[in-house]
Amino acid sequence: SPPPPPPSPPPPPPKPPPLPPGGKFVDIVAFSLSTAPTQSDEDSVRNALLWLALGVEKLVVSARGGYVFDLTATVSADSAYKAADVVGYTENADLWQSLGFTIVSNAIVTTVIVAGPSPPPPLPPPDSPSPPPLPAPLSPPLAPNQPLSPPALPPGTITSPMLSVALAEESTFASAAPSTLSFVGQNVESFDMAKWTPAGSGCDSSAATTASILFALSPGSSPSATFTFPATGSYSLCYKYNFRSSGGLYEASDFIAFDASRVVAFSVDGFSPPSTAIGCSTTISIQGAAFATLQAEGVTFQCEFGFPQGAPKIAATVVDDMTITCTAPSRNPGVPHVPLTLNVIDSYDPPRFDSVAVPLTTEFQYYDGDAAASYADVSPGGGLYNTRPMMSITGAFTSGLGSPRCRVADYTGTTGSVGDGGTFLTCDKPRFPDSMRSATGSYSIEVALNGQCFFSSGLNYVVYNAMVESVSLLGAPAETPVAMTVYGEGFPYPGLSGAFCRFRAIGTENADRLDQTRSATTTSTTELEVDTPAGQVPGQWEIRCMLNGVDAVPSLFDAPSFGEYDLSLVQLFSVQPTAGPVSSAITLTIQGSNFADYGVTCREAAGQVEATAELLDSDNMLCHLPAAATSALGTIEVQVSLNDGTDGTWAATTVSYQTYSPPEVHSVTPSEGAANGGEDVVIRGSGFAVPGLD
Repeated sequence: SPPPPPPSPPPPPPKPPPLPPGGKFVDIVAFSLSTAPTQSDEDSVRNALLWLALGVEKLVVSARGGYVFDLTATVSADSAYKAADVVGYTENADLWQSLGFTIVSNAIVTTVIVAGPSPPPPLPPPDSPSPPPLPAPLSPPLAPNQPLSPPALPPGTITSPMLSVALAEESTFASAAPSTLSFVGQNVESFDMAKWTPAGSGCDSSAATTASILFALSPGSSPSATFTFPATGSYSLCYKYNFRSSGGLYEASDFIAFDASRVVAFSVDGFSPPSTAIGCSTTISIQGAAFATLQAEGVTFQCEFGFPQGAPKIAATVVDDMTITCTAPSRNPGVPHVPLTLNVIDSYDPPRFDSVAVPLTTEFQYYDGDAAASYADVSPGGGLYNTRPMMSITGAFTSGLGSPRCRVADYTGTTGSVGDGGTFLTCDKPRFPDSMRSATGSYSIEVALNGQCFFSSGLNYVVYNAMVESVSLLGAPAETPVAMTVYGEGFPYPGLSGAFCRFRAIGTENADRLDQTRSATTTSTTELEVDTPAGQVPGQWEIRCMLNGVDAVPSLFDAPSFGEYDLSLVQLFSVQPTAGPVSSAITLTIQGSNFADYGVTCREAAGQVEATAELLDSDNMLCHLPAAATSALGTIEVQVSLNDGTDGTWAATTVSYQTYSPPEVHSVTPSEGAANGGEDVVIRGSGFAVPGLD
């Protein structure tokens, strides 16, 4: 087969459309539209101001049809192009022509055609032809390798802005909107660029803001640009001249530092309280950053309260770089809440910048202090003078007024909150200074729902200065609770509800035992009663008592301690003597094991007649039985307690002691004998034989 014919050459590129009379061509940079434009199409129409600055008022784009954009309609507050600003969409050439444009079709536009005025009338022909002009003399050639020097850049100055303020992006309470700044100075024009760097860091700082291109919003206006400031602090201007109006005569400059042109970026991170009580003077604290920096630049602050009858503007005080304060004015009748705004104002005349208004809230509240809360009870109802326990107050409370605080005896706490549902309030009882250690007694509690406006709650708080000295027991059985008396001074009496003592296991042998708590009752200003923990495992315990259920009362020295022992190991083996006359007092020596001096005592078990005892060592003790304990004839059982005979502390084992009637002597035979002895004597009488005795 013959070879295929060569491919046809590509069609020549379309010729540019003819230039209309008085029109001009303007090249488009980075302009590529293949579909209908959208706001996010950053590679297409970036900014309507750019086209307007080029003298383009209407733009023809033909790609899959024709789009007409009326650029004068797209200029909005943020200067951003919006697809909704499209004037029309059509394929009718008559529409394009009616707008004064030459049609460009079936290709992505690379040229904008701007219709101009009608061409001027032709000039009349000259009377006679003029001779051709003589050629200009040739300039001498340049020396080889000698480049042309670029012309020196013209001078540039910045006269405005000299000082501006802006909210930093790190502001956590008031959101930071981009700041639009206008520039005035020598050779300042559209398409120049500007950025801001932290003061003293230089134009190459990595912390600089993003460089922005300047554009004039309208003919005759100063070019401006929009900036965001990432952090608080003072910024200096870095400016780049592009000299666009020179027609390429000058190259663009580097960024030049203008330290006299400054922006101070500040933040507003919160304020408190959001309310005040009617008739109360409340100081509002505004938190943020760079307040003192602004003040050093001659900037002042105002708190504006938006009352319908007129918005009072209260001068604010700069406390430090992070705090501003102002005082809420009296409420106008019938206004429960008003807007609150922080105004940032230049004190210079004329001002260097427009005032900046930072909205803080739309509902700064004015409330009735008596009606905003009702009170039922407080817990704890008292405490040591130099502690600051959290008090829980039940009742009904209005929330959202601020951080509540409580006041006792003219001393004010530091923190508080209203619980969910407004049924309880917590606040710390203020710590009294050491000078108030003797100021014990009952004091009224005042509450400020916004932290500043105090009203009486009708509740009282008992302040005491107590100390624990000792306990009545050194030991007790691990199996049975034993009543213990804690001795001290300054105990609140009558006692407070919720009082208890905590027993903490001490010593390496007690590592596996958990702390124990037992309720306590104050019986006087020097004594309280509490049961031992009966922890089931022998060991030592340390005792601390919380007379208000919260704070431990201090001890004079170390905290008192006592031991718990295994009662089953307390054993009795024997007694000496084993018998004695009935109804006669006698001292017995009892042998056994695991005796300890926790208050040893003994008794005759049947009649439970107690006796005193003395500990000799861990295996021996003396028991001094009174005559009443031996009044029964026969065998009696003797018991031992290591804890003063408290119920549950008597050893399970006993020893037996025999009582008998005293013997009677009736006669002695013989009634006399030799002085050197050796004779048997017979004694006759009664009661000589005692059953059970050898």
